[in-house]
Amino acid sequence: MGNDLAVQTKNAIEYMTDIYVETKYLIEEIESFLEKEKEHFEINKYGGRQLTCTGTKSFNNVKYWILKRYFVFFAPQGKVNEKDRTPVKNLRMIFINFNLHDDLKYDCPEIRFGYTEKHEGADLFEHFMRFFYDRWTDIFKEPELIDFNYSGKKMKGKYRIVKLFDIKSTDDVKKKIVLPLLEMYREK
Repeated sequence: MGNDLAVQTKNAIEYMTDIYVETKYLIEEIESFLEKEKEHFEINKYGGRQLTCTGTKSFNNVKYWILKRYFVFFAPQGKVNEKDRTPVKNLRMIFINFNLHDDLKYDCPEIRFGYTEKHEGADLFEHFMRFFYDRWTDIFKEPELIDFNYSGKKMKGKYRIVKLFDIKSTDDVKKKIVLPLLEMYREK
């Protein structure tokens, strides 16, 4: 029995690692498309490194060790300050949200993608991202529309959802994520 449990544990860890590696490749594909656009989008970073929210606050919160959802933000080239902090108040940003197994509306992992703008109450990118991560269920409460106002923090935007496992090729990345994302971002 102990050996079966060890094999199951190994398989589960390998499977989750494969999912994270595949979503990393998906992010890189999206990035390669977006950087070729007229806005020359780049991943929003601060302090010269990409900001991530892992939730590994203490050993008492084991359920937070494995990322259930994560976000990647993009902004037009020149709008991101990699050496210092990036202000977000008037910055229109693209986001990609991978929701692997937390409060799913569908029977499989999903990708939300869209843009946010008109941010108030979270002046710097790292504050905005932490807030976005913590309040994501409220932010995505309305289908395809972000009109969020909570405790002095505001933002507007639009988004769409696709099932992660519906993305099977580079062509799918372009047709199901990148082109609809750019169309939303560029509409005024």
